Amino acid sequence: MLSAYHDQLINIRRQLHQNPEEGWSEFTTTAFLVTTLRGYGYDVLLGRKVIDPEACLGREESVVKAGLERARRNGVSEELLAEMEELTGCVAVLDTGRPGPTLAIRFDIDCVPVTECTDETHVPAKEGFISKNPGFMHACGHDFGRGLSRHPRGLLCGHRAHRRA
Repeated sequence: MLSAYHDQLINIRRQLHQNPEEGWSEFTTTAFLVTTLRGYGYDVLLGRKVIDPEACLGREESVVKAGLERARRNGVSEELLAEMEELTGCVAVLDTGRPGPTLAIRFDIDCVPVTECTDETHVPAKEGFISKNPGFMHACGHDFGRGLSRHPRGLLCGHRAHRRA
């Protein structure tokens, strides 16, 4: 069953790897996740429904504003940006309608301020999915985690008849 998602996971990971965003400025990434998860049939909550602005440590307004502008340049709709309320991240909810335990899966979506290697021996450089944001990259594996996060989410929605709970 996992092999059916192999190419999709690689493509998602590479797309996310190319577009790293600093913490609290991940509006393009959040839009990608929200759109994808809603497409799978999840209810997706964002903005103040899931984030308390008073609890956002290390959040710099200049970085947030730059992230909003980048999202607009990347084609994120004003409607979706308004729904985010200048806060990034989301919570996807799948109610199976069946009794049983609740499962939560959490993934970080921010990057680190590191310049990615451009040497041809570096796989992203060699295969054409190096960071498009100079000075920033996914060096901690967050791009892989987000790609992987979409697999179980898609798998769960795509195989509802086979779930026990």
